[in-house]
Order: sequence, then structure tokens, then C-alpha cells
Amino acid sequence: ANLAVYCGRGNGNRALVDTGKTHYWTRGWENHMDTLCIKFTPKPPVKVVAGSIVAFRGGRHNRWCAQEHNNWRCNRGHIGQWEKYQVVNAGGGRYGLKSLRNNRYCADENMHSRILCNRGHIGQWEKFQIVQAGSGKVALRGGRNNRYCYDHGHAVRCDRNGYGHQREKWEMKCVGNCNG
Repeated sequence: ANLAVYCGRGNGNRALVDTGKTHYWTRGWENHMDTLCIKFTPKPPVKVVAGSIVAFRGGRHNRWCAQEHNNWRCNRGHIGQWEKYQVVNAGGGRYGLKSLRNNRYCADENMHSRILCNRGHIGQWEKFQIVQAGSGKVALRGGRNNRYCYDHGHAVRCDRNGYGHQREKWEMKCVGNCNG
């Protein structure tokens, strides 16, 4: 028996049929096979809530980000205390990110090519804009030069003009106090 592996409006109700030896697109009116329809639904926008505890997964190696050795590094396979940040309303559509590793605010220190969480209060460099980047991802815009942050693997730098590249998009997962 043939099995159609996709159908839907995007392709005129046609299906890709895999016979085991070959595959072909149906003409849309065939009714002689079992059809498996797969519906692709976009992920909803990320909910940003002041007071929530979140973790960020970088786009380079799909690893969780931690405040480690005076640097934000996205090299972790799991979420522990060093990978958690409290979202704090900083006004004007911007947020402070307070590391739960040391209870200090993270700053966009572009001059040192890093995000560093060693501040006791929120100033301009500690204000991040969290932008919806689609597909359940966000982009982070640093407060120093208003540039987007990029996962370099060994460091996170806020030195980009946009967020079109995968390394400029982040999964932001709420891990505590998700309603604020």
C-alpha cells in the first residue's frame, strides 16, 4: 500500500507518496491511498513577564547560556542555577536580566565583547530589549549601542545590526514564576 506523507492547502491538496522504491506528488484528486496529513502550526510568541525566571538557549550549538568566568557562554546541556535569570522591568520596553548565580545584573559590555553579570543596579548598559523573532524565538538587543546579541559559542556579544541569522535568535524558556 502506498502512504502519502504530506498533504494540505500549501500544495493544492496534493500529497507526496512514498512507494518504498520511489516517490511522487499526487495530482490532488487521487483517492486510492491512505493519507497522513501533517499540519505545521507556527509557535506562539514568547511571553515576556517581569518577575519570571528564564533560561536562554543560544542559536550556535543549541546549548543553554550561563554566566561563567566573567562571560555569558552558551555551552550547557541542562539548566542549573548558573543558567537562570530573573526578568526585571527596566522601563521603556526594556528588561534587566539578573543572574541567579550571583544575584547581579547583566550588562552589555560590547567594549569587552561580552555580556557580564556583575552589576548591582540597572543602568543603560543593563537594559535589554527582548524582540519577538518568530518560531518561538526572541532576539536580545543590548543597552550599550542598541545592537543585537550574537551567540559566538565561547562568548555572547551584542554587536549585530539585525537578527536574521540563527545565532542571533534565542529560545527563552520560563523555568519559574512564569506569571510574574
